[in-house]
Amino acid sequence: MASYSIEKRLTSCFVTKQLLLEIEKYILKKISEIANEDINKIREDFSFIIYDKYGFEKMEGVEEYQRELFPSDTKKICLQYRYLGSPSIKLSLGNNDTESKIEIDLDIKNSKEIANGIINEITSQINETKNMNFIFHGFYQAIPFTTSPLILILTITELYRNNKNENFIFFLLLLSIIIIFYYILKSISPYCIISTKRNENLQKAKRWLLNGMGSLLVFGLIGSYLRKKLLGI
Repeated sequence: MASYSIEKRLTSCFVTKQLLLEIEKYILKKISEIANEDINKIREDFSFIIYDKYGFEKMEGVEEYQRELFPSDTKKICLQYRYLGSPSIKLSLGNNDTESKIEIDLDIKNSKEIANGIINEITSQINETKNMNFIFHGFYQAIPFTTSPLILILTITELYRNNKNENFIFFLLLLSIIIIFYYILKSISPYCIISTKRNENLQKAKRWLLNGMGSLLVFGLIGSYLRKKLLGI
């Protein structure tokens, strides 16, 4: 009987109390089947943990947390089952991509197949609330970081040329504004958006910024460029 351990990063998502309740229910049911134990017995080794920048609050389950919104300083939320090492399941959903993952350790028959089945089911549940915030984390954030110096150099070079290419300058200006907005949005875009009052307000600010960016690009820069090209003014 071979043991199997696996760790998998999860997609960015909205973390609501309802989502956590559904995942908790699945984990308890699955562990009950694996261990051939009553769910109430399994609950004794199950934990729901809320992390902030100072420490963590540990409860026996999601239902024990009475409010619908989590504290505004919440950094990460975990669902964890552990009994003497194996089986072990830990689901973490947090502000950063590196801490949003699922870890499973099984030492039973068909460990690999069962572990992958658990991951597929939990991933499917999380995908129902996924968002696009992954573009502000991990590999994606390196793209504007590495291209910004190049854009700056090209802009300065083009401005000091005798025969300026206005189309190219406009394109560089457009890219610069997009990158600026990217970094502004990044500052208010946690990887997993945990249901807190603070995150609700950040999402409102994000929608306002996106609307403002759209208006600036469509009615401002692009409008001025087309007016100059078509009407010569």
